[in-house]
Amino acid sequence: MTTLLLLGVSSRHVFSIQKMELHRHVLQCLLSTILICIILVASLVLDETLVVALVNDEGWALLAFKGGVNDPLGVLKSWNASDQSPCHWYGITCDLQSKVKQINLQNTKLAGPISPEFRHLQNLRSIVLSRNNLSGPVPWTELSEIGKSTALEPVCFQFSKSFLKI
Repeated sequence: MTTLLLLGVSSRHVFSIQKMELHRHVLQCLLSTILICIILVASLVLDETLVVALVNDEGWALLAFKGGVNDPLGVLKSWNASDQSPCHWYGITCDLQSKVKQINLQNTKLAGPISPEFRHLQNLRSIVLSRNNLSGPVPWTELSEIGKSTALEPVCFQFSKSFLKI
C-alpha cells in the first residue's frame, strides 16, 4: 500500500482498475462468441463451402475428386462436406462398417482428372468411371496404394478405352 500511495494511487483505485480489467475480459469473450455465431450463420446462409465440415477422411478424398472435375449433370450434388460419411452420396456404396467399397459414376459426363486422393479409400474394391470425359494421366502409383492394408482382392478399375490412351 505504501508503494501505491507514493505513486498517488489508492487501494480504491486499484480495485476499480481490476474491476475494469475483468469487465474488459468478459466483453472480449462475449464479442468473440457473437462473431463466431455471425460467421456460422453467414456460412449457412451464403455459401455451403464455409459450413463447418463433419465428413470423415473418406469423404474428404471423394470431395477432392469432386473439386477437380466438371459435373454438368449435377450428379455429385449430394456430395456434401456437412455429412458425417459419404455412404449416402450418389454413386457410392459402403460396407457394413460404413467404409467406401465401390464408386460407380459410369456415364455421368464427368470431365477432368482422376484424383490421387482415392488412395485414402482403403476398403475400396471397385471404381467404375467408364463413359465419362475424364482426361490426364491415371495416377497409378497412388491408386496402387488402395487396399494395401487389407488382404482382400485387388481393386477393379473400369475406364473407357479412350481414357486409357495415355
